[in-house]
Amino acid sequence: MKINHYINFDGQAEAAFEFYASVFGGEPRMMRFGQMPAGNNALSERDANLIMHAELMIGEHCLMASDVVSGTCGGDESLLRGNAHSVSLDFTADEVDEATRLYHALSDGGTVVAPLDKTFWGAMFGVIKDKFGIQWMVNCQL
Repeated sequence: MKINHYINFDGQAEAAFEFYASVFGGEPRMMRFGQMPAGNNALSERDANLIMHAELMIGEHCLMASDVVSGTCGGDESLLRGNAHSVSLDFTADEVDEATRLYHALSDGGTVVAPLDKTFWGAMFGVIKDKFGIQWMVNCQL
């Protein structure tokens, strides 16, 4: 069994996945809402250009995402941000240099939540919120 991360964006999925590809490597695969077969729902030009599904392989893990089109989130007209839960994406690096590089790359344009530093549990660990509002925990066992 696998658990994959699927992120919903408010019109930023393409930019986010281009950014994540520059950080982690790889080539994102993307499909737009306008590529769906015609149905009963007419899409605006803006919505047709949004990302219906994106994938980026990071090692053996597939990070996935989409933009939210008006009216597709249980009738809401926009992406509902947050609830009583806080979710972070955790990345465990094999080497300290890799953890340091990823931490600094992901924090470009974002916010440092916890500096990358040695911890009492024997790891380098830090938390950042990237420029798209996604919180990442970067970890490396020492």
